[in-house]
Amino acid sequence: MLLNRCPVCHTHLTLDAMTSDAAARDALLLFASQPDDLAHALLSYLSLWRPLKRDLSYARTLKLAKEALALAEPGQTEALAQAMGETVATLRAKAAAGAGSLPITSHNYLKQVLKGLASPVCDIVQTDNFGNLPALYATEVIQSAVVLPQRMRRAAHASAMSQAAQSVDNARARYAE
Repeated sequence: MLLNRCPVCHTHLTLDAMTSDAAARDALLLFASQPDDLAHALLSYLSLWRPLKRDLSYARTLKLAKEALALAEPGQTEALAQAMGETVATLRAKAAAGAGSLPITSHNYLKQVLKGLASPVCDIVQTDNFGNLPALYATEVIQSAVVLPQRMRRAAHASAMSQAAQSVDNARARYAE
């Protein structure tokens, strides 16, 4: 069954050819069974794994997709899609700036982003016995300045922004006293 032409090389795409490989068929079914935002984010995330001189095999694509999807708890597809989007944007920017390299070799960065989305951005800042702010205060303010603008893109994280800003304001007020 003739579907269309490849947008890159302009060869004909046939459904028979795409589904003749079991891994390719399973990968297509896996992508099709995901919500749209997660499927697009997963495809972008998998592009980070592509070797420089050849294509990513269907078997490896399927294995990596299953591993990535297993990182999130059931029902947290929106968080996984957001984490994948942030991972792709950050790692591509680092690679473009020469600070990172592609392809990636583990899911560790995605795991860190997922963990960051699950935890509060900025905990309550505690002072030491003398009323001084600890050195962690600077780290938390920097984290808030870097992480919060990324999370503000989504309305769901607006409450996290106000909570973190309130925590920083409270800490400043206590420090000023």
